[in-house]
Parts: sequence; C-alpha cells; structure tokens
Amino acid sequence: VGLMNTQFAIQNGTIYVLEVNPRASRTVPFVSKAIGQPLAKIAAKVMSGLSLAEQGVSPPERRPYYSVKESVFPFIKFP
Repeated sequence: VGLMNTQFAIQNGTIYVLEVNPRASRTVPFVSKAIGQPLAKIAAKVMSGLSLAEQGVSPPERRPYYSVKESVFPFIKFP
C-alpha cells in the first residue's frame, strides 16, 4: 500500500512498463496539485489503516484541462 511512480513507453501501439518505483517521488506533489487532493497525506493515512472511504476520499472530478509535467534538460551544462 502506498504511492508508486510508474513510467511507460508506447511503441507501435504496444505499451511497455519502463520502471516502477514503490515510493513517492517529485511527481506526487505535481499530481496532487493537478487533481486538488493531498496524495502523500492520503497515502500515509491509508498505510496507518484508515481507508479511503473513512477519509472521505472520492475520485477527483474530471478537469476541463490537462496537466503535463515536462522534462527540462540542462543542455547548457554540456559542451
């Protein structure tokens, strides 16, 4: 029980799992902000035995926008 960071790739219509990290990452605050729910706090309470229903957590409503996390590479540091 807890948060996981999963990375996928799609090639020719086939989905590949590249990596699964069983821990919270820098992505968790981003997703929390995108959906308007404190995921780390919710997950910690689940791990202590409090169910999602007991916390009053329900699926987030569909937003009228998409949230995208982009990679920023430090190319200026490379010759």
